[in-house]
Amino acid sequence: MTPEEIAALQLKVNTATARIKALEPQEASLTALKSVVGDDLFADPEKLKQTIADGKAYRDETINEVVRLKRLKGLVGDDDAAVADAKSFYSTMPLSMLKKELEGLGKAMPEGGQLNADDPNNTGAGEESGEGKKGLRDSTKTKASIDAKTK
Repeated sequence: MTPEEIAALQLKVNTATARIKALEPQEASLTALKSVVGDDLFADPEKLKQTIADGKAYRDETINEVVRLKRLKGLVGDDDAAVADAKSFYSTMPLSMLKKELEGLGKAMPEGGQLNADDPNNTGAGEESGEGKKGLRDSTKTKASIDAKTK
């Protein structure tokens, strides 16, 4: 082998070694991710993406329900700013705490607790079956009942 060939091979070895070193942190990250999500989700990025989206949706629904129940109890205001502040606050909590909060609020709510039709948390879910916005009380009756309960 000529000195030029040896130098060319040494350059390739040095380049390969540098690339391996650069990939080591990525390998550690991928290994950590795989240990968290499991082999099946790690192997299927679309399934992982859908699972993450489902988890986010569940978390958002839980936060909305906590805020809704807090509003019914008069613990959160009915204006947009108060609702936004409450949602922002609850978004910082771990899901396990949100679930405990929701469980406690559910036990404390009277049967048939409803939101006003103009409530920003009321999405109209269940309208097709006669639930949702169609059967809700008007805002003056609801506000009066909440005020009476908080006195």
